[in-house]
Amino acid sequence: MDLTEAREEHPDGAFREAWVAELYSAQSAICSAIEALEASVAAKLQQQQQQQPQQQQQQQQQPKCAKRFENTQWVRGPGQGGGLTRVIQDGVVFAKGGVNVSAVEGSLPLAAALSMCRGGGEKLRELLRDLLPPKPAAAAAAAAAGGGAAAASGGGGAAGCNSSNSSNNSNNSSNSSSSSSSSSSGSVQEGSSGAYSSNISFFAAGLSLVLHPCNPHAPSSHANYRFFQLFCEGKSICWWFGGGADLSPAYIIEKDCIDFHQALKDMCDRHNPIYYPRFKLWADAYYRLPHRGEARGIGGIFFDYLNDECRGKLKEIKEFCVDGLHSFAPIYLDIVQRRCCSSYTQQQLRWMLIRRGRYIEFNLICDRGTKFGLALPGSIAENILMSLPLEARWEYTPAPPSPSSLEGKTLQLLIHPRDWVSFDKHHLKGFVVPHEEDRPLETKNKHPLQYS
Repeated sequence: MDLTEAREEHPDGAFREAWVAELYSAQSAICSAIEALEASVAAKLQQQQQQQPQQQQQQQQQPKCAKRFENTQWVRGPGQGGGLTRVIQDGVVFAKGGVNVSAVEGSLPLAAALSMCRGGGEKLRELLRDLLPPKPAAAAAAAAAGGGAAAASGGGGAAGCNSSNSSNNSNNSSNSSSSSSSSSSGSVQEGSSGAYSSNISFFAAGLSLVLHPCNPHAPSSHANYRFFQLFCEGKSICWWFGGGADLSPAYIIEKDCIDFHQALKDMCDRHNPIYYPRFKLWADAYYRLPHRGEARGIGGIFFDYLNDECRGKLKEIKEFCVDGLHSFAPIYLDIVQRRCCSSYTQQQLRWMLIRRGRYIEFNLICDRGTKFGLALPGSIAENILMSLPLEARWEYTPAPPSPSSLEGKTLQLLIHPRDWVSFDKHHLKGFVVPHEEDRPLETKNKHPLQYS
């Protein structure tokens, strides 16, 4: 089987360069829009203070100054790519925010490649299983002697694909392969006697951002659009896109949620009518804290392993992701602009910090990218943890909010996801949200997602 012909289209170097250029273009536009909002709000607050009586001005604190992004260029290693991390902190609008672009490449042990493709469907995994080399002589001899049952049962790499310790994130390395190998019943034992490595290499490029406003009425948001490609002996064998965007308000304001979801639906519908219904449902399932039985926020869209199963879709999928990149700032910053100067109480600030704590819990316990990045040898922790808010709060067994309070109403909507805009449920026919195999089942507020 010629794996390089298993799909009609394979991205070439020019395609990858164009994608990376789009990432940096989007990063520049997003950061410029954020800095413009910071400057505009700072000027407005300063003008309001200057219009007050002199005595009142002296009694008030000086308004915060507008902040700009701090830029850090980084390199993964010689010939392995790098990226640009841009972070804003202690601003007048945003307490913390980061917009990171990375474009990295390198070799990939076969076990790591198999685990990385775990959620990509049987067709994608078959491509990699066909690349499994013959068993090492030592393993074959052990199997023939009856002592290699475990190794034999892992033949073909299937166990490696289903390893509960593996990750779907593309920034894979030998570190991840060691955990994947050990749980794959010895089918691929990297670094052991009789070990072998593969000729698999990877390319991964994406933009990831997280923004946490200062005002409790302005929601946090996250967006990520990424592209992966795997090669065998320099020839492309598979590729896919992943990503999405979501909103995490401390106080759920219906207009904001409707506007956010409608804008995402409009963006999706420009490319494929099935995208929003399926990716919205996927986001509802993915952005949940199983130990809390609640969601991180009100969702948005989430997708992974978007490739050319239907053939000839490479350019169309890229155009969809580029649209997502450039649509984010207008969608999100419009919501922040109308909420960032709202008055709030200390109680509302406290509630926001509690919700920020939930955000941290999700990122450290559930998020694919954070967990995998921290396990990656040579990774830069500051870049990976840029998504965490500047401040958060955990209270031991706090009294639950009153169901009639704003906090209580918000919590109920986080426990039970809802449709914020109408969409055609027919597009969900036959779609099953992929299960996060390394995530525990919910232990509180168990309920099915109500879609048919």
